[in-house]
Amino acid sequence: MIVKLDNEFATVGICTELKTLVVRWKSLTNSEQFREVIHFGLDLLPKEDIRHWVGDTTMAKVLPPNEYGYVLKEFVPIGIGRLYSISAIQSRNIFRRLELERFIKEAGVQGVKINLFDSLEEARQWIKNHAPNRPMIETLSTITQT
Repeated sequence: MIVKLDNEFATVGICTELKTLVVRWKSLTNSEQFREVIHFGLDLLPKEDIRHWVGDTTMAKVLPPNEYGYVLKEFVPIGIGRLYSISAIQSRNIFRRLELERFIKEAGVQGVKINLFDSLEEARQWIKNHAPNRPMIETLSTITQT
């Protein structure tokens, strides 16, 4: 993995073989720090021809409450236009797991499927063997037209 950003809050890296961006959250962030990392990742999508996004929350603390609305409003519309899949590695912390499950349910209401895994290796194997081969927006369009 090629590291593109490494600070006290997150590490952002690219697995070029799988065209995957991995964001590993390290600690509690405030809204500004969280959004800075998300925007950094979004900026890399076209530059690096990224097709899959994996958010690793195993080390993360609970996100600021208003950030889920931000992700649904800002990240998801951009992401589904470029990304083939969005995945999350779930934390062992029960509160973080419940928070992530709630977010995934809210994203599902918008028609966005977020894959949930227990490890980064499990996510990599899924991307390598089972990930869609076209942007999420095309998949959503096909579903809504039938």
